[in-house]
Amino acid sequence: MHEPSLLQPESLLVTWRLNSQQRQAMLEDLSQGKGSNHKKRKMESTAQITEEDSKLDEVVGLQKQICDLGTELTRQSSWWCVAHKDLQSQIDALIKENQEIRAELKTLKKQDAEATKACIGSPTSARASNTLPVYIKIEGIDS
Repeated sequence: MHEPSLLQPESLLVTWRLNSQQRQAMLEDLSQGKGSNHKKRKMESTAQITEEDSKLDEVVGLQKQICDLGTELTRQSSWWCVAHKDLQSQIDALIKENQEIRAELKTLKKQDAEATKACIGSPTSARASNTLPVYIKIEGIDS
C-alpha cells in the first residue's frame, strides 16, 4: 500500500475509503452468524467508518487549504520580487544621477577657483583694461 501525496487530497480520499471498506468487509466476515452481536458490531464498524470518513474529509480540507496557501505565497513572493527589482532599478538610476551631479559640481567649483585665482594673480591687467592708455589722452589734448 503506497502513501498518498499531501498535494493530492482526492487520491488520499479514494485510498482511505477503499481501506475503510476493506476493514468493514473484514469485520463483517468475522462477525457473520453470531446473531445480535453481528448487528451490534456492524453498527459499531459503520459508526467507526463514518467517524473516520469525517476525519478524512477534515484532513483533505486542511490539505487543500495548505495547497491554496502555498499557491498564494508563491504569487505574493513573485509580486514582491518584481517590486524589489523595480525599486532597485530606481535606486540605481538615482545613484547614477547623484554621481553625475556631484561630478558637474566639482567641475564648476574647479572652474570657479581657477577664475578667482586668475583675477587675484593679475590685478594690474584688470585695471589697465578699464582705463585708456595715457598717450592717447595726451594726443587728444595736444591736437
